[in-house]
This record gives sequence, structure tokens and C-alpha cells, in this order.
Amino acid sequence: ENALVVLLMVFLVLRRLDTHPPAVHGIFSWLGHLISYALRRWALILSVVGIWLYIYLAVIIEEIPLPNIGKSRFLYIWFWRHRLSCAQSKHWIPTIFLAHEVLHAKPTPCHNINIFEAIFQIDVLLTAVLVLLPRRLSALLSALTFIPLARCGSVPDDGPPARSIDYLPVGLLTVAIANGLPKAATLAQWRWPI
Repeated sequence: ENALVVLLMVFLVLRRLDTHPPAVHGIFSWLGHLISYALRRWALILSVVGIWLYIYLAVIIEEIPLPNIGKSRFLYIWFWRHRLSCAQSKHWIPTIFLAHEVLHAKPTPCHNINIFEAIFQIDVLLTAVLVLLPRRLSALLSALTFIPLARCGSVPDDGPPARSIDYLPVGLLTVAIANGLPKAATLAQWRWPI
């Protein structure tokens, strides 16, 4: 499930920020750190996204024919209709930069890329906020914003692909729980009465 991937990604971001907190001394330092972080994350994801886009646009149908494409609604929609839409430069260029949803206000028509885009956007957004806020305050604000976002976003089983906002509540809940609870080392130091 994609929600579990978002949960794991946010947990790893929290763990990295706990062990290696960035030195941020002002708005320009924060902005520089955020841009650097976003570019590094984008470079890591680019190889997977680029290879999949090449396979999706140039190999499938062109080199590997799908003879039953007309019989299956899924194959027709994703490997014919959406593929033609994805091949347009107005869609594949923002998709390469993982910014299609930001620019077009809807998920990319390129098959399977929307989850990478959602993970990237949630990662950068939560990192930007977590670098600025103390641990407990980030937990409180995440818990408060979780409730309204959980109501407006829902990951669909069938139908249109999920948007980034559909996975944001999972990330916020992870921040609220992980930063709201005391660390294990703190709990181990407490002495419980017998």
C-alpha cells in the first residue's frame, strides 16, 4: 500500500532530523537547506522516474505490443489513452520534475508516477516545516491539521489516481505520533515504582 510507503518515508525523515539536525540560522539558510534537500531528493528519484517514463512512452506498445489492449478497460485506459496524453510535453516535462500536480492541479496521466510525485512533495513539505519547528510543536500542529485534511483527502480504491493531499494525512499522523511521544531513551531512564 502506498500509504505505508509514505509512513516509512516520514519516519525516516524524522529519524534523520533527530540524528543530523541541519544548522539553520535564518530564512535564507532555511531556504538554501530546503532547495538543496529538494534537489538531492529529486536526483535520487529521477533515475526510477526517468527509466519508467522511457519504458512507458517508448517501449510499451511500440516495442512490446499488447494484443488484448481493447479487451481490458485497465489496459486501454492506462496503456493507450493516458499514454498518449503523457507523451505530450505539457505533461511529461512537469512529471520529470515531479511537479505535475502542482502545475496542473491534477495527478499526472503517466502511469505509476503519481505516487513518486506525492512522496517527493510530502517529503519536501514536511522537511521544510520540521526544520523550523521544535519537536513538540510540530507534533501539535500535525495533529491539529490532520483532522481537516483527513476529511478532504481519501485514497481511492478505484477511479482517479490519488493526489498528494490524499497521502498528506498519513505523513501528518506519523509526525504527530513520532514527535508527540517521548523517545525510547527517555522512557528507559524513567524509574517505575514497583
